[in-house]
Amino acid sequence: MTHMKIINQISYAALTVLVLLLSACQKDIVDHPDGDDFSSDGAPKIEKITPADQLETSITQGEMGQWLAIQGDNLAQVKAILFNDVNVDLKKIYAVRRRINVAIPAEAPTKLTNTITVQTEQGEVTYPFTILFPELVVNGFENEFAAAGTDAVVTGRFFDLYGLSGESASITIDGNPLKVVEKSDTRLVFTIPEGTAEGAEVVLNSPKMKTPYRLKFRDRGVPFFASYEKSYLFGQGFLWTDQGYFTDGTQEGDPVSPIGGSFFRRRNTYGAWNWDTLIAGHFDLADADVAAHTENYNVKFEVWTPKTNPLSTGDFIFWSTQSNDKMKLRWNPASGGSSFNTNGEWRTITLDAKTWFQSNDGKNTLKTGSNDLTIVYQPQNALDADFALTNFRFVKK
Repeated sequence: MTHMKIINQISYAALTVLVLLLSACQKDIVDHPDGDDFSSDGAPKIEKITPADQLETSITQGEMGQWLAIQGDNLAQVKAILFNDVNVDLKKIYAVRRRINVAIPAEAPTKLTNTITVQTEQGEVTYPFTILFPELVVNGFENEFAAAGTDAVVTGRFFDLYGLSGESASITIDGNPLKVVEKSDTRLVFTIPEGTAEGAEVVLNSPKMKTPYRLKFRDRGVPFFASYEKSYLFGQGFLWTDQGYFTDGTQEGDPVSPIGGSFFRRRNTYGAWNWDTLIAGHFDLADADVAAHTENYNVKFEVWTPKTNPLSTGDFIFWSTQSNDKMKLRWNPASGGSSFNTNGEWRTITLDAKTWFQSNDGKNTLKTGSNDLTIVYQPQNALDADFALTNFRFVKK
């Protein structure tokens, strides 16, 4: 008998602990109403919407994935809940007479109404509510100067949300559908047809987007230099740094230039904090709008590193007129903590023209005619570096 009593005590204690654990888990997920009442005797009515964990705080807007409490009357026996025109999975809600606990769906609507609709066995009610969607982010082409006949990659964020990775997405170039090789939430890969002209327009679109997103294939913009051949850069007095830093593409390990011809390539063993002037000289600018409105333009160029030798450290430092160090534009490709590796392919880099061409007081220094140009590489640690640069240009934002 004593043995049985001990077992019963242990079982009771274990059951008590289990109940407490389940209760705690339930509170972590959602606060269910006390005294469940699943009755309904009329059309549903919504009185207010609150966060599920702040039942006295009315709100008029929320973000995807946020848990809400829809409060009112006759809210049980739910047949459908819609945020805009997006249906909620009813298996993931908790509905009683005076309250529904529901999470805002992580899906963009086809039609934006800024409403919540609740349908029950007794009727339907619509209530004003705005969902705050993240903006579609399109970074652009990984390599804006991919060759026709090869695959081009566009990166960004929220492609799933805006339908760009779905079956209803439309990806065209000059109005013609493109062969899509890969689609995900952050990456689109498609094949550029042979013979595609420079400047052709790529359009990304889906029923979930307000307006299509447009990109230009191989947009030349306003180039710094008409050519990267030594006879032009040095023969006509644009640059006065080491001519050995430029290659015609025939040296061991040279990639093929994305724009053809010669390009800058530097292979060097650096000590920590070495100051290496890569390019120094000037370029001529004829475009008056670029000169007057640097805030409306980016500077773009292509960078290459071999697969086996990424850049693990270092700043590329850019300036035009001499200025304090704090006013110089610095680009550290390894600033995110990972080595910068283009895996033997050219990659497009985008920098702000306004930050590049400014004086110590932040005023625009770019002008039509001749403009000074200096590019320096300075690693923070010792390394063996190998990288290439080409195709510097102004492109409108």
